[in-house]
Amino acid sequence: MTEQQTEKTNQNKNRIRTRRLVECAAMVALGTVLSLIKIPVGHLGGSITLLSALPLVYVCYKHGVKWGFASAFVYSILQMLVDIPTVVKIFAPGEGLVWYMALLSIALDYIVAFTAIGLASLFSNMKNPTAALGLGAFVGLMARYISSFFSGWIFYGAWASWYFDPSETDNFASISEGTAKFGAWVLSTFGDGQGLAAFYSAFYNGLYMIPEIIITVIGAVGISFIPFVKDKNRNLR
Repeated sequence: MTEQQTEKTNQNKNRIRTRRLVECAAMVALGTVLSLIKIPVGHLGGSITLLSALPLVYVCYKHGVKWGFASAFVYSILQMLVDIPTVVKIFAPGEGLVWYMALLSIALDYIVAFTAIGLASLFSNMKNPTAALGLGAFVGLMARYISSFFSGWIFYGAWASWYFDPSETDNFASISEGTAKFGAWVLSTFGDGQGLAAFYSAFYNGLYMIPEIIITVIGAVGISFIPFVKDKNRNLR
């Protein structure tokens, strides 16, 4: 290869790298904006958003593991900044968490949870874009759900008894007669221990994460039929 050919090859690599960087930054920004369009769920945080993870799933599919995880990590930092009032509140006196527990909670709920969406990139080499995007969305969002589950189980399980107790007010069990019966059943079934804490975390986080997973998978399958998404290398040539 001549010096001129080498220079041309390097220029092409730099052009592709720049395009990837710009596109990943744009998708992270879009996901952050979409995360602000949400329906709050539950009494203690959590919401269903307008396909906020879909831009990340697209990045993971198009650009692979390195760019997918890097974009997801940046997104996790932005989500933490967007939710800064909640983050600050976790450290407030009376919340029941010492500072290092608060840090671990934030790490699981934000850094680990949202970076885990990068797992969608593991399917980027699949030949079928519909399967790659659909599976990527499911696995990435499930990983986020699992991270939130462990955070809720480890750090917030103490809320479980209150949450399901029909005699309390402003909790899940107090919503209706049906939720009161369900809450009583949960307490009688799981007692007051780690089993109850685990069920509480799975149930509470599932209230918003399961719809979020379903919506995102549907969205991912939907965009897989868009020509420029199917031909993911079109603007990198």
